[in-house]
Amino acid sequence: MLGVVIEHDNSQETARRNIGGIKEMGVDVDDRRVFCRLRQEWRRASQAAKCSTSQDDWPRVASQLIDKNVAPIGEVTLQPGEGSCDAVLRALKFRERGVLCAASMQTLIDKLNPDLPKVLPDGSVIKYPNLPVGDITWTAAFDSNVPGDADRLKMVTTGPWAQIKTAERRNGSLTQVEMKGYRATIEVPDSRANNAAIESVERYNPVINRSDIRASKLTAEPIAKSPFSSNAQQSWYKACITPKDEPSLPKPAFMNFLMDGDAKNDKCVANCVEGDRCPEIVLVDKAVAPHPDIAKALGLPMPASPIPLCSNVWWNTNYHATHLAGIMVGADNSNSFVGLSPNSKLTSFDYDKSVGTPGIGSSALVKTIREKSQFRNSRTIIFVFASKFNNIQDLDPELSDPRLRRERPPFIPEILSSDNLWVVAAGQRDPYGKNIDFNTPSSPMNLGDTSNVLVVTSCEDCLTDDVTISSWANYSRNLVNVAAPGGSAMDSIPAPATATEYSQTYGTSQAAAMVGGLAAAMASCYPDAYKNGKMLKIRLQTTSKPIVNPGLTEKVTTGIINAKAALLDPRFHWITVHEKTIRKARELQWCRDKLVLKQPDNEDPVHDGVFPSDRIRQIYRHVKKDAPDEWYFLREPRIQLAAEVTPTGPGVLYDNDPLLRVRYDDGTLSDPLRLDQIDGLVVGLSDAKVSVKACGS
Repeated sequence: MLGVVIEHDNSQETARRNIGGIKEMGVDVDDRRVFCRLRQEWRRASQAAKCSTSQDDWPRVASQLIDKNVAPIGEVTLQPGEGSCDAVLRALKFRERGVLCAASMQTLIDKLNPDLPKVLPDGSVIKYPNLPVGDITWTAAFDSNVPGDADRLKMVTTGPWAQIKTAERRNGSLTQVEMKGYRATIEVPDSRANNAAIESVERYNPVINRSDIRASKLTAEPIAKSPFSSNAQQSWYKACITPKDEPSLPKPAFMNFLMDGDAKNDKCVANCVEGDRCPEIVLVDKAVAPHPDIAKALGLPMPASPIPLCSNVWWNTNYHATHLAGIMVGADNSNSFVGLSPNSKLTSFDYDKSVGTPGIGSSALVKTIREKSQFRNSRTIIFVFASKFNNIQDLDPELSDPRLRRERPPFIPEILSSDNLWVVAAGQRDPYGKNIDFNTPSSPMNLGDTSNVLVVTSCEDCLTDDVTISSWANYSRNLVNVAAPGGSAMDSIPAPATATEYSQTYGTSQAAAMVGGLAAAMASCYPDAYKNGKMLKIRLQTTSKPIVNPGLTEKVTTGIINAKAALLDPRFHWITVHEKTIRKARELQWCRDKLVLKQPDNEDPVHDGVFPSDRIRQIYRHVKKDAPDEWYFLREPRIQLAAEVTPTGPGVLYDNDPLLRVRYDDGTLSDPLRLDQIDGLVVGLSDAKVSVKACGS
């Protein structure tokens, strides 16, 4: 199986390109090497796989590149006792990799040397494709709960694939396999024609649901650009320097943006301190400045004295990473804005640092992704990214194939085969945001339909029924999962900016930081509950506030982030009986096996309003001023492929029969409850008991 990687430095007129082989099943950018190709007759996942050696793949790809006039041609002199194929294998150092003189290799040599005599004298000069290969590794992940994945995993861990497997790691139902691969580099003039010629060798493999031969341009520029924050009114600073009734303006906890009133962090965020189990946030951005509010999270000593309260600087995008860090991990003391997860660790991945050599930025990110993978770490590790990856390969307004979202830029497969949650910003565009669809080349905000990438846009009036998606924020019914407060030009968000100053800004970046910090707070409160990124993504969606404004259903997949619900103990169910306080329950008993919904004000059925009761993850009662109450439901599919959560509503039941009953934490069993007796229900994770039975039993 051959993986093709193309390196390209956009600052030059010559593109350096890599062609390499990979035993692939989930390729990544800078890592691959292949000795065997799996061909699957895609009739059944269990059919026996046929395997042909990479010595067939390399000549085939090389021949294609020769036909396109983009393959470099070398010459080697025949030594005593050598045949033409032996000489080429020596020149390419293929012998060291166990590659033999297969018929396909000899055919390729004959193609380049049509006039060679049958008997070659010593000293003859042989032309060959000068595409030497380098060794690499690549990873892929399989979920045994997903139909077909168990069969695919068996294919790549037994038989011919097993000889190139280097590691196998497990985390619950997920398995990550690491394989050997190879790559080769070529240089050609950078043009659309040459790019198309090299990309023509790509080959999609349905067994692994991705290309097993890839062509990827790499860049010497930073791997990311366009941080999503904008200049704003410095309203907090102005109030700070002109206090009225108080000697100074306090710095509130960022939880204020996610909850009503003067909210503070729940005490549970300190649960992780014992045993050193607090989560880690990897912020992929520019370098984070060592501001006193975030020094502890960076592992730096705290300064002897705090900085002045009103120390402020006007916004600059160079402050982007530090601002996001402050929102997420700001210290919990009287002199700072308190971050959402103040006990979390912070790793700053500076995407400006690795520049100058084509591919070096991608290689550095791949290395970090692997080192921080949940497959290798017991600590919950969350990646936060609030810029746009520098996709130099897909410059057209639309992708030629939606599948390319999962392969470009070239390190995307490594993200998708990891087990970490990636919280990413949807992006923005003044004055109006744009719709993100399956052909959008901007990445990674085009990956909201994957298991571990959570795409966040910005909302205003987020805690009210008048919530709107910010006019400048990007949106999507299918690919933007949730919305969160991101501020606005007139009501911007203050946070650390430099090592000694604060600043104010707004954007989908700030919304993503709110969600990234909340995810870390969830893992801080319950460090043993969230085993992987998929669980966190699902929980953030199933605890979100359903969208009650019909105009927003085309802009967000699930709902508005709800910190109160997200921070509930996921090991239990939480129910709010009408006009009573929320209570914890250890068992949920459904009185019916499915729900059938109708419109609140007539007998018409609700779209997609018939579903199993045991797939419900939240019930939300929406109280309307001048109309009957209505209910919204969030539910998971029975087979969870990609952290999908489906909203349904508004609706009510056709009948008024009992819906459920619960066994509270104190052991008492409630009376059967009708839907109109329920203000809210948040269903726990798999450890919380759920059953379907007659409510009288």
